[in-house]
Amino acid sequence: NGYRHGRGSVLWPDATSYTGQWIQGFPQGPGTWAWKDESSFHGENKDGLMHGPGRMRFKDGSIYEGAFEAGMRHGVGRWTNHAEEDKATLVYEGEYKQDKADGQGVMRFKRRDGWSIYTGMFS
Repeated sequence: NGYRHGRGSVLWPDATSYTGQWIQGFPQGPGTWAWKDESSFHGENKDGLMHGPGRMRFKDGSIYEGAFEAGMRHGVGRWTNHAEEDKATLVYEGEYKQDKADGQGVMRFKRRDGWSIYTGMFS
């Protein structure tokens, strides 16, 4: 029927690429996205969107590892402002809703004299 189906890669004109599993024309299952701004995602997809466990690297070098739903961070995850843990100055671990920290979580801020830690609710 002409749909992409199985394992394959696509490079779109805007330099977005996807490599992974396709079902009925949509990225579905494990795959890797890459964008022109050097951000990337590796993880599960559903109906063409990030959905399930995955790892997102943002253009500023920050990293999110955790749950995605309908293309957004949603569920439990961990965000750090630097890909290298020893260089991170801000780390959040906890619940996300619709791409934002929302619910129970822990945020650590690196200071000259060590880490400050907030544990509690976010909204």
